[in-house]
Amino acid sequence: MKKRALSVNDILCYEPKSIGFDGKWKEAMGDPELKGCWTIWGASGQGKTRFLLQLTKYLMSKGVKVAYNSLEEGLSATFKRAIIDSGIVAENIGMFSLWDKLQLDDVKKNLVKKRCPRVIIIDSVQFLDGVTKADLSEMIDNNPRKLFVFVSHAAGRQPLGALANSLRYKSDIKMYVDDFYNHITSRYSGRAVFDIWPEYHLMTDEERQKTVTMIEK
Repeated sequence: MKKRALSVNDILCYEPKSIGFDGKWKEAMGDPELKGCWTIWGASGQGKTRFLLQLTKYLMSKGVKVAYNSLEEGLSATFKRAIIDSGIVAENIGMFSLWDKLQLDDVKKNLVKKRCPRVIIIDSVQFLDGVTKADLSEMIDNNPRKLFVFVSHAAGRQPLGALANSLRYKSDIKMYVDDFYNHITSRYSGRAVFDIWPEYHLMTDEERQKTVTMIEK
């Protein structure tokens, strides 16, 4: 994509097209644009998928089409259960599509299709084969009207690996998930801890353990 120098007037005339976030979503993330990339990371079983499907449902309610590229799970009993639990089926289900373990070349083929969704979730970057920082930067830059949400495993409180860390620096919204809390830092002025599962946090330790065990089965 060809770059050009912009004048001050160009900058002042720029009119951002935000999604229209409100309520707890605006408090946590501001009112972001449908462009660029976000990164979310955390250890397994901490709530990343639950949050992403909540976000997907909210975006669908705003008229935004979402594709979820599930590189780890793909079409499976656990992903089906997560979709049902999220309540996505109560929205216009035509606004959602599952991309079943698509690698980067196939993702790019879908991006040029006329009805390709505006938001692409890639879960997770550790399962992208032979992909570099330059590959993902090129994809993002060549699709300025798309928003890419990259999911990563974690090493402590940081994304796992050089590729995921490079995406974190590039991202307009950065999210670290731990114990079903999403710690969000946003360039769109939002900054908050998002409670992914309020009911879980009201349980006793014993109830939590039973609930997590049931989820893992």
